[in-house]
Amino acid sequence: MIKLNNTFLYNISFFFFIAYFFIRPIQLYENLMGNVSAMSGMHAAISLGLFTFLLIYYIIKPSTLQIKIYDLAVYLLIIYMFLVIFLDYTIYGKSFAVYSINLQTTLYYLAFYLVGVNFTNIEKWYKLILLLFMILVVEKIIFYDPSLGHIILHLDEKFNSLYAFLGDSFAIFAIVLITTTKTNKYKIILFFTTLVILSILYTRTPLYVMFMLGFLFLSRTLNRKAFYILLIFIFTLVIFVVSDYSHDLASSRMFSFLMTGQDGSWHARAIQKMLGYNDIFNHPILGNYAGQYYEHGFRFGTYIHNIFSYYRQYGLIAVILMSFIFFYVAKYSYYWYKNYYSDKYDYIFYLVFFILLEVFFSRAYTLPYLFFAFGLIKNIQLKENNEA
Repeated sequence: MIKLNNTFLYNISFFFFIAYFFIRPIQLYENLMGNVSAMSGMHAAISLGLFTFLLIYYIIKPSTLQIKIYDLAVYLLIIYMFLVIFLDYTIYGKSFAVYSINLQTTLYYLAFYLVGVNFTNIEKWYKLILLLFMILVVEKIIFYDPSLGHIILHLDEKFNSLYAFLGDSFAIFAIVLITTTKTNKYKIILFFTTLVILSILYTRTPLYVMFMLGFLFLSRTLNRKAFYILLIFIFTLVIFVVSDYSHDLASSRMFSFLMTGQDGSWHARAIQKMLGYNDIFNHPILGNYAGQYYEHGFRFGTYIHNIFSYYRQYGLIAVILMSFIFFYVAKYSYYWYKNYYSDKYDYIFYLVFFILLEVFFSRAYTLPYLFFAFGLIKNIQLKENNEA
């Protein structure tokens, strides 16, 4: 008989994380390559099963949720999004494909919030996380094509917005591994390994964000002298590479934006943002739910690629609720960092930092990372209450 306790919740949440950030990327890459993977559908089946267990647990033991005003805001936001999606399909008779995709996305919001709340005691899984990370690294190396400068990708319109998930998932997985590694030397090796792999994954945002995160990480990991020496070395190396390979970098998708300020992808996203912001301007109260589909056809990736995508989809009510949540996250995180922070919470600190930077500047409502971060904030609140 399964014993329903906190350990059960922690294990369920951890394996949900593995299903989404390890199994799903492998399956996705097989799809991108046009292969029928033996893992196809596995992550969805595992995730659904684990999510069901989480819900059953909270139905049996609702008091463990410890619901406060922050939680209410998160749950109201998710319920409101469900209502928008449901009414759009049932009353207005809009696209079933849009309905099913956004319904699945919103279910992931709830799942990832609960997973974030219970994502703890990760260090006991360290050897498994390290093994899975090594498998991901080897997979990327095997499929790396030196003539292309990145891993082999057979992209078509169906998947041209999904391959970014490969970079996101690898970066998030790496953050968990690095922050649960105890030796600073191995942390640094893993960090630079992560940068190298991200540079060949053909998606820029996780590489740029991880690079920014690296300065914070290295400043906390190294002593001051070693940190400054490493900074000088990195700065010198960057100058050398830019001066000798500026033409190659300017024509590279991964670095052309840094060299020239724009590229084809940047231009396309600028147009998407302009159209999305125009929707917000024309529909400031209710937003224009699924406007990118109804205005531009059923194409993936035509939404705003930043935090304003939520406003465009769900309107002012969602913005008000999210503003409250963000205010709470900022206020509580500062309070917690000043009064309770220790190295054992590094995985939460860096995950939240990474996710917020990505979502604010480059990721849309279609990904559930933001609610994972919301859940992690609740997680540290529960830790504080338990340790008080």
